[in-house]
Amino acid sequence: MKYMKFIPSAMLLTSLALFPQVSFAKDVTINLGYATAESSSYGVLATKFEELAEKYSNGTVDVKIRCCGQLITEDEAFKAMQLGTVDMYIITANNVSPHFPLMDAFVLPYIFESKDHAYRVLEGDVGQQMADRLKEDTGVYLLTYGVVGDRDFFNSRNLITNIDDMKGMKVRVPKNQVMLDTFDAFGAAAIPLPWQIPQRLYKPAPSMAVMPVHHL
Repeated sequence: MKYMKFIPSAMLLTSLALFPQVSFAKDVTINLGYATAESSSYGVLATKFEELAEKYSNGTVDVKIRCCGQLITEDEAFKAMQLGTVDMYIITANNVSPHFPLMDAFVLPYIFESKDHAYRVLEGDVGQQMADRLKEDTGVYLLTYGVVGDRDFFNSRNLITNIDDMKGMKVRVPKNQVMLDTFDAFGAAAIPLPWQIPQRLYKPAPSMAVMPVHHL
């Protein structure tokens, strides 16, 4: 397997912790789900939320963490929160935008100059305006922006050192139109697949995947 670290600001995606509006009783149990491994950055975010929620509620809020897609897949989680069947889920920006297209502003290629730039935007007025608009349009709250990370290229054909090396490669990308258009523009043949599904089940099978290495 050929591997390269690809770090354009374009691919820095925020992880979003979201929950639907509900009326809480005195003692509450919240199921917090995410799709990645317990050791991933999502797990760090979930564990910290559990710690702080239980601390600040004096134990009246009990957070149950469900890793690895136990509750639902990430692709389906946003709609489930809107329906009230899932309490809380950590979701990447590209999986929010099918339900809230404005979020694609954070998925666009090269929109951020650096991780520091991304955090300044997300934790500032722009990030708060996005959260407010999300609640207004979808009924879902954005509690916090999580990890701003990198996406990595994995492939079985050749080393990638420039855009020309991607020409004709079948590449697995999330089911997000901005990302599909981006890799088509790079000269690759973008294939939209949920990352949780084994790629060997699909024909033609992609020769390259794009995802954060810490999700593996």
